[in-house]
Amino acid sequence: MPASIYVHIPFCVRKCRYCDFYSVSYHEELVARYVKCLCAEIEERARDLQQAEAVRTLYLGGGTPSLLDPACVATIIDKIGSVFGILPEAEITLEVNPGTVNLKKMASYRHAGINRVSLGVQSFFDDILQWLGRLHSRQDVKTAFDVCLKAGFDNISIDLMYGVPGQDLSRWREGLDNALALNPQHVSAYLLQPEADTPLGRSVAAGEVELLSEEEELAQYELAVDVLTGAGYRHYELSNFARPGYECCHNLNYWQGGQYLGIGAGAVSFLKLNRYQNDPNVDAYIQSLSAATQPPRSVLECLNEEGIVRDRIVLGLRLMDGIDVEGLKRSYEVDFSLLFGSSVDRLIELGLIKRKGSKLCLSRKGYFLSNEVFREFL
Repeated sequence: MPASIYVHIPFCVRKCRYCDFYSVSYHEELVARYVKCLCAEIEERARDLQQAEAVRTLYLGGGTPSLLDPACVATIIDKIGSVFGILPEAEITLEVNPGTVNLKKMASYRHAGINRVSLGVQSFFDDILQWLGRLHSRQDVKTAFDVCLKAGFDNISIDLMYGVPGQDLSRWREGLDNALALNPQHVSAYLLQPEADTPLGRSVAAGEVELLSEEEELAQYELAVDVLTGAGYRHYELSNFARPGYECCHNLNYWQGGQYLGIGAGAVSFLKLNRYQNDPNVDAYIQSLSAATQPPRSVLECLNEEGIVRDRIVLGLRLMDGIDVEGLKRSYEVDFSLLFGSSVDRLIELGLIKRKGSKLCLSRKGYFLSNEVFREFL
């Protein structure tokens, strides 16, 4: 049974123009009802799963989880601890918007059990932050990071975004240098993606916004790899860099094909070869659980042996360590060479993947062209 739990906190002051995660406007009374229903779902899932293994990773994402009062966060963690059990060394992450916290709040989150912070920085330039629709400023970032340190956090990750219009290579380099000056334990660098059902996606489709060229995006990605690895960070996943020992255990479980339980409206679970999602509807979620019934869920995938192998390949290739082909052959009754041999040979010839002993991993060239690689295995 899963030892990783994700809790979705879908509340925001306002939605960023690029974000396609499920969220609704923050209202204190609605949040109180939602947290009560989260606790009800946790109990319901515990009865269904009869999980024997204690939780190793817990991740509170959103939305903007740092809008929640620390008492609400404590209630969620305490409920999970009482019904599932949480290992003493468990990694417990809270996503934090830099403009929503102060020292008292962060200290209270630490006391509630949070021991890892994921700080949604995105940029160190106020004009870029405003263009993205972020609430915080450059100064808020520095203040929030300092507050996290003073509150006792020693595992802090920051998210950065590249490929943003108005952010050329020199500004991106300056942003990376600003990130290094903070000395976080972990850095994530994500490409701006204009998802169709977002204000940004609609603006791009209408010709109102011109994105950077693929060559410019590639230059920014490669600069991030060079600067961060040169500063001692381990490039362990396509978009993620960590000081040794500070890799995100929760996300590693995803990429390594582990099971996980999603709690909350819009949360996704992967259990017993099935990937499914609680419907992204806060009102329906609250209505169902208030009536002591399961929240509405939709099955996204039911994987057979071949499907799970394809899933493991695509997720595993995101990791710089790659996939253990011999291990997959031993674990699943599929003919790897018959299914994937020609694709592997073609990708090696194109210089997008390489063999490393019994493993296959992306090449430096394949990092940025990873989606082209993944399509070969889907």
